[in-house]
Amino acid sequence: MRIPQLILKVLISLSLSMTLTSIAVAETEKEKQEHQKFIELLPKDFRPAFTRETVIKLNAIVRRSYDVINQYDSVIAKTYSDAMQASGKEATVQFKSEAKKQVSEIAQLEQRSDAALSDMMDAVKVLKKSGEEYNEAVLAGMVNFVKDVNEEITKKNTELNTLIKKV
Repeated sequence: MRIPQLILKVLISLSLSMTLTSIAVAETEKEKQEHQKFIELLPKDFRPAFTRETVIKLNAIVRRSYDVINQYDSVIAKTYSDAMQASGKEATVQFKSEAKKQVSEIAQLEQRSDAALSDMMDAVKVLKKSGEEYNEAVLAGMVNFVKDVNEEITKKNTELNTLIKKV
């Protein structure tokens, strides 16, 4: 059995006036012989997703969420394990106290995540009202990241608080 080899061929033709860019891609030799796929990209397709001011504002919010999730990831395994042990009968008073402190740190991360989400939603409202052109897919990705961070931390914080109440 012969396995077709993957061939990727990109043809770019640029006219001096930058009016048209064509890209042809053929995945296999057989496809190349049968047909080629053309995607037309015009100069208007090569523009920034946001204005400089907007991207700086949105990136700062995404960065805050990124910092929160990194901090969360670095402490959640130990915090969860300690909260589980603290809810057990053998846990000392000191251990229970330390576990409660760790859970309160997750609550603080949730508050920071809530603030980032609130700021992102406010920024989206301002952007949409401004009439500024922007890339909806990039904006959706940024919003989804901030929401996902918030949902993950909120869910785990609720779970931890349920565990720690047993202490």
